[in-house]
Amino acid sequence: RIGSNSTDNPASSPNRLRATTRDCPYSLNFKTVPESSKTETVFLHYPVRVGNKEALLKKAQKQGIELGSWFETPLHGNEAPLSVFAYETGSCPNAERACEQVVNLPTHIGVDMDYAEKVLNFLREYAG
Repeated sequence: RIGSNSTDNPASSPNRLRATTRDCPYSLNFKTVPESSKTETVFLHYPVRVGNKEALLKKAQKQGIELGSWFETPLHGNEAPLSVFAYETGSCPNAERACEQVVNLPTHIGVDMDYAEKVLNFLREYAG
């Protein structure tokens, strides 16, 4: 339908991911975004904080697990050295820590329940 919201369909990718991660935060020791009873949340990406981002991304790629890394620097979207912008390391410690620790779970239409479980089982096993 034109103008339909992907959350109208309980089998939509964000809903599959949400259903699959419902019990997962405790086993992975991470928090999910709280849902509001007043609105429906649709995730463009689903960020997860891990302790071993670089190693996890390499292992995921080798095993065919799709994980994303959208933010590599506190000033996202530029290829220039941070010094060009007079950015001083340590001036945004939360952003810097997020860049070192956040990976994104896939939320596209190709994510079915089996693949969502595969991704989460991978995280359960390898995310530090």
